[in-house]
Amino acid sequence: MLVLTHPMTGDRYTADGGLVKVERNGKIGYFGPDGAHVRGELLSADPLMCVWVAPGYAKPAPTSDSLKLLSMGGNIANSKEAPSHE
Repeated sequence: MLVLTHPMTGDRYTADGGLVKVERNGKIGYFGPDGAHVRGELLSADPLMCVWVAPGYAKPAPTSDSLKLLSMGGNIANSKEAPSHE
């Protein structure tokens, strides 16, 4: 069973049947693969995390820009600046 922890919020994302179970501070919510709320106390989730956890859902492919940046040693989080090679 795939369980991912959100790197910024610490929320736990788990595949549960065809849904994604999200746990945050003792509260639980269930979401579709697109991040849409289905049921539970939590009303919001990171839709990109839901895509990665949802079973059988098509995973996004890296973009050519992100691949180019990574090949240059850059950081996707700060893609405005190209790394210097001096």
